Amino acid sequence: MQKIIRAGMLSGLALALGVSVWGQDHATTMAKLPAPVRATVEAQVAQGAKLRGLSTDMENGQREYEAELTVAGKHRDIAMDATGRITEQEDAVKLASLPAAAQAALRKQGTVVRVEAVSAQGKFEAYEAVVRKANGKRVEVRVDKAGQALPDNG
Repeated sequence: MQKIIRAGMLSGLALALGVSVWGQDHATTMAKLPAPVRATVEAQVAQGAKLRGLSTDMENGQREYEAELTVAGKHRDIAMDATGRITEQEDAVKLASLPAAAQAALRKQGTVVRVEAVSAQGKFEAYEAVVRKANGKRVEVRVDKAGQALPDNG
């Protein structure tokens, strides 16, 4: 009976781990990217970006590809669909460059570690910040220009 219970517990643990790993980014290489995605990344590099990493994951049931870049010394992440179209771009920005309301909203959450301006199809969408709470835990927070909380993008 104890063997059955242990086997059930191990199966449950494996299932739980499998579910938690499924929603995470998985590192990939240029060779594994679809040709249109590879072309988009290569175009970014040709324009002076330094490629720091590639990953893929599922976003809303669709395969998404992400490139981590450095552009003019600043961090930039781009997300692309399978056609190579950039669906979202995140650019590192200084907290002091945000509107006062957005700065205040982020500071209210804890110590701001880093901030990115998020855009989709070239239009501003949100400020996304990594904030360290009083208990040391880091969380991701999204706000608009007015400091209103926005849902995380996934």
